[in-house]
Amino acid sequence: GVGSAYGWRVAFWVAGAPGLLLAFLSLLLPDPPRGAQDEAPKINPPNKENPYLTQIEPTPTQKKQWKTLLQNKAYWYIVAGYIAYTFAMGGAAYWLPTFVSRERHMPLSETSQTIGAIAALGGIIGTLLGGLLASRLNKRVRHANLWVSGVSVLLAVPLMWLTLELTSLWALRASFLGCEIFLFMSIGPIGAALV
Repeated sequence: GVGSAYGWRVAFWVAGAPGLLLAFLSLLLPDPPRGAQDEAPKINPPNKENPYLTQIEPTPTQKKQWKTLLQNKAYWYIVAGYIAYTFAMGGAAYWLPTFVSRERHMPLSETSQTIGAIAALGGIIGTLLGGLLASRLNKRVRHANLWVSGVSVLLAVPLMWLTLELTSLWALRASFLGCEIFLFMSIGPIGAALV
């Protein structure tokens, strides 16, 4: 790729420049009017003594919202798991091309392109499958989003082990594709669970 032909600095700019451009373009987007995304206040039924008197329930304060979030153990378990997942994914994305290049004697530029293409394909397939599966299971299974996320990541572990152990490049690619599909199956459901 670009890194092997022109060095890591050029590759950094090639990969980062589109993101910077989008960041600057987002400054041109208009902000929604203040309060446009807020919920409408809840109105209690009229008072019996005075049917014309209604009472609006106060919205919870920010302090109360933070307290509720801090006490939500399930939320924190999901966040901790997602941090570990992201850490592992980042490590694999960074080191797998180097490992395959050194251990399977493939040129690093070819390895990087192959691993990147497999990751992109696996990401698209896995994200779509995970979202569809969780949506269908949500009607029948309690905490389906968490089940899909947890089981799919567990299924990815032996495939990653195979990816590191296989010597045949075609078998390695197939194993890595399966691993990526299972890993990315958790993206949609875990996002929905966090929300």
